[in-house]
Amino acid sequence: MEKESKKPNKVDPQLLKQIEEQMVQFGSVTAVIHDGRVVQLDTSNKIRLI
Repeated sequence: MEKESKKPNKVDPQLLKQIEEQMVQFGSVTAVIHDGRVVQLDTSNKIRLI
């Protein structure tokens, strides 16, 4: 039996600001979401040599 979907959670504006800052700095951000909450942000940094 599938879980009934809940109403979407509102995202904290401060969290959105942090994600935006990470995207500008790193270019790639992955958000890990568990039970409808962001629990982890992963970033990648690439260095181009040519």
